[in-house]
Amino acid sequence: MRDDAFSGAWRVRETVFSPSGLRLGEVAQRRAVEDAGDGRIRVLQHCQPDAALRDEGHPMVAFGGEHVFTLSRHGAVRRYHGPAVLGGALTIGEGAMLGRGVWPRFGWAFTSWSVLVAPDRQITGGRFHRGGAPMATIVGVAAPEKGHDDDAPRLGQVRWPGECARTWKGTQCRVDASGRILSDEPIWRRYVSPHEWHAHELNAAFATRDDAFALDGTIEGRPLRGFARRFGWMIEAEAVVGDDTIIESIEVFDEACGHLVVLQRWLVDQTLQRAEVARLRPEADA
Repeated sequence: MRDDAFSGAWRVRETVFSPSGLRLGEVAQRRAVEDAGDGRIRVLQHCQPDAALRDEGHPMVAFGGEHVFTLSRHGAVRRYHGPAVLGGALTIGEGAMLGRGVWPRFGWAFTSWSVLVAPDRQITGGRFHRGGAPMATIVGVAAPEKGHDDDAPRLGQVRWPGECARTWKGTQCRVDASGRILSDEPIWRRYVSPHEWHAHELNAAFATRDDAFALDGTIEGRPLRGFARRFGWMIEAEAVVGDDTIIESIEVFDEACGHLVVLQRWLVDQTLQRAEVARLRPEADA
């Protein structure tokens, strides 16, 4: 069986945010992804919530301990078979995926995402919720485990990417609803200010709206309107394009290693049409 892009032993640092975007604490994780035979992959996680979460009595404290589940691959689709996790995911090309399901014993439903930005660095995260009510949003980073006592990686400072470089360049992989690759093309982004940027066929700006942001602009020649919220290094947004399309977007800035990741789902008349992952690096400003 071909090695999975996420195989191996990883050290993970997950930062936990409240539904409003307030940083609450961290969960340290050791994760092993290995061949389980019979075409399946076994995932083993050991999670340790920090003192800040324990002192608060936060529900994420119950996430501590050992979790084990298996998954199988069916083309671009992954299926989680338990016992710790049930659900599935859609891969976006190589080394990126969007997942959804439940943790039965932990007691929460989840959405998740993960992107390899380099063979030795993975940006990851998601949300736990019940019946639409969020419990926590997670933003994490993982690196291969080098030794039992090595420290988990960090995402660096919480800054807007324009402080690192005004122009970013990279590639964007686009797949259809079944995971079939539609395109894999170079892209760029140019920051005008912390709240305004331009890209190919995109002009967008944020304006403060209470404790979140209102998103306004154009994409592919059509009006773009929506709302967003910041969770540390991540901005999560949902917007309507024209009168038939919804874009769900996750954008994460890895300041420590100079990576900008953008994940998007495009739904037309409530049906998934495509998913995209963009990986960008800073371009030296003239």
